[in-house]
Amino acid sequence: MVLAPKQHYANCLEIDEQVQTEMRNFQKSLVAYYQEVFKMQAVFIETSIESETGHASIDCVGVPESEEMVDLELYFKKSLQDDDAEWATHKALIDTKARKGQIWKCLPESGQFNYVHIDFNGVGGFAHIIEDARRFGPLKALEVLGGALGLDFVNLTIPLRKEKAEGHARRVRALFEKYDWTGYKK
Repeated sequence: MVLAPKQHYANCLEIDEQVQTEMRNFQKSLVAYYQEVFKMQAVFIETSIESETGHASIDCVGVPESEEMVDLELYFKKSLQDDDAEWATHKALIDTKARKGQIWKCLPESGQFNYVHIDFNGVGGFAHIIEDARRFGPLKALEVLGGALGLDFVNLTIPLRKEKAEGHARRVRALFEKYDWTGYKK
């Protein structure tokens, strides 16, 4: 699933307070949804690379409960630290657990910089300033998560797969309706 505000924002640092609250409410709903319906935990990933993404969005991925979040955190940390430039000017990892995953309270609001934020079950995780955006693509964090879980990416632009994905999306929306805190019916 993808969380994205209707209004245009380049990343979650720019989002106003009302929209931040709404996005956090959706994250809480998704955590409950994954837990109760699928017996899974939720991992939220925002990758903000100015040249690649034009709109703020957070990917939400369900992770089987058998996967230990501590193991996933270590896997991400190791991958980000290994992939970073040898002479990085920023702190390697920024803890967001103290602020319950509210990235806008952990990073400066002003200035142009690229970052990735990984939030485990909506209680926080860590952020990483991307030193070299050319080496860190917009799907890098999702690829790391897929690697940690032993999964491969699938190209959904192929028509047969796209139809199957759309059918799956309809089923997921129907299951999520009970958890949609807005009461919006499509």
